[in-house]
Amino acid sequence: MERSWLVGLLGLALGILGLGGCGGTGSFPQGPESRLSPPGNLPARGAAYQSVTVPSFDGTSIAFTLFQPSLQAGEKAPLILHGHGFGGHRIRSPQDTSTDHPVIGEVVLRAWRSGYYVISFDQRGFGDSGGYVRVMDPDVEVRDVQALLDWAQANLRLAYRGDRPLIGTFGASYGGGFQLLTAARDPRIVAMVPMVTWYDLPYSLAPGNVVKTAWSSLLLLGGTLGSGGRMDPYLYENYIRGLLSGGLAPEARAFFHYRSLAYFCEHGGPYPTDALVIQGMRDTLFNLNEGSWIAHCLAQKGGDVRLLTVQGGHVLPYLQAPAGGVNCGPVGQEDPAEIVLAWFDEKLKGKAGRAAGIPRLCLSLDHEEALIAERLEVPRGGVEHEVPPTWLLPLQGLSGLGDAALRLLESLLRPVSSPLLPYLNPALGLLERGISSFTGALAGPAFVPLKTFHEEAILAGIPLFQLEVRGVLEVSNPVVFVGVGVWRSDGRMEIVDEQVYPLKGFGVHVGELVGVGARLTPGDTLGLVLFGLQEQFLLHGNRTPFTARVQGRVYLPYK
Repeated sequence: MERSWLVGLLGLALGILGLGGCGGTGSFPQGPESRLSPPGNLPARGAAYQSVTVPSFDGTSIAFTLFQPSLQAGEKAPLILHGHGFGGHRIRSPQDTSTDHPVIGEVVLRAWRSGYYVISFDQRGFGDSGGYVRVMDPDVEVRDVQALLDWAQANLRLAYRGDRPLIGTFGASYGGGFQLLTAARDPRIVAMVPMVTWYDLPYSLAPGNVVKTAWSSLLLLGGTLGSGGRMDPYLYENYIRGLLSGGLAPEARAFFHYRSLAYFCEHGGPYPTDALVIQGMRDTLFNLNEGSWIAHCLAQKGGDVRLLTVQGGHVLPYLQAPAGGVNCGPVGQEDPAEIVLAWFDEKLKGKAGRAAGIPRLCLSLDHEEALIAERLEVPRGGVEHEVPPTWLLPLQGLSGLGDAALRLLESLLRPVSSPLLPYLNPALGLLERGISSFTGALAGPAFVPLKTFHEEAILAGIPLFQLEVRGVLEVSNPVVFVGVGVWRSDGRMEIVDEQVYPLKGFGVHVGELVGVGARLTPGDTLGLVLFGLQEQFLLHGNRTPFTARVQGRVYLPYK
């Protein structure tokens, strides 16, 4: 669900790979070439591409680009179906670029060049497709995908394994959502690569029933621009209600839950599919927890499922640090597109061992290091720590404003002030120290130290918590944001992967914090960070100062 200007999906600038000798729209057969046709009746075909429009189940036109590979006489090929992110459009030609990230376009073109049919399609309401955006309604958008699969089976020389067509799917965010929901409804998907996508939209958009205002606003804006306003009116209505209430109404939760893999996992689950799930550690829209839930659900159905994480994902422009690298440790560091191609080569072309270098689980710690495991189990919980009674004072209830304001100022100034960078950097440094001194003394977040390390350790996984929020009068309904923090030995305090989780209201709260990963060095102090405002939840934190006491237990995944 992102435009290219909204997120740094994988954080690596790779150009689109040109395909010499395959220019133009090429020549296509005038009629279908059935898979039952004798090999001698299948002539050689040159590589080509062409725009096609097919009617969906309700007559709505769905537009796509068909990239036909070079085929020898009698040869057939697997199909890869690519879907774009929210507000984007399909890859229309070899010269076109992905609206999500250059790596996406590179995968599409390299797959075409290496012998795959590739269909890159405009999702309903976007690009050249008709209709209104329904946010991956299983009864609408998924049926659009099924119409494309029907067309492909009737018109392309698809390779089969037994009676099953060899079809894979690929895409990020919204382009990941179509894969999961199609696999829940249609058994024809053999292999897929869903990237930085959702498991349960109510959790994604409003964890703890606190709406992520920044993301909701950006998604609605990007979707409106990308669709030309062809969005289901309910999406606008729900957005306004969320702004006013700060949460999702029950009917809105049901609406978005039905558009999630979680719904189908609760009602029998998807068909068995081999899945390479790729999620972002610093993704503040679809986080590690969702990647873990996706992998767990799919693995229960018997497919070969693996989970990799990267340092990128959905990163808020201006309010978060820039996205990190694509690599998951050493895996794919030099050529990230190769990971996806290796997966499809093994699963669709039957090239044994091509995906052998892809681990079962890889949790990225930073741009260079990762925790690699051969069991598909993201660590949950861990070492128990008591959280002593910690007070958030009235001004601390407004904490988070200073850092957000500084990041916004820096992001706005840097693109227009490159000649002044030698002077800008020291000035920003002084401003940062000034803001830190003020907010630390009066309105800074509360850091709760839990353990100081005397040797290196790795923090990787999903923390668990049982925390109680109490107040003096308890007349308001505060939101306390909780993150895992590290006070570094050099005096810096950071929120690991910039991930936080909201605790709404007084009382006892039990659940999962957002999954994180980091290397801890001697002298680092690991703890919790508590504050009252956070940029992901603009307007839906605390609009007035409050006083609250937080205490309880957390279970942190380090060793």
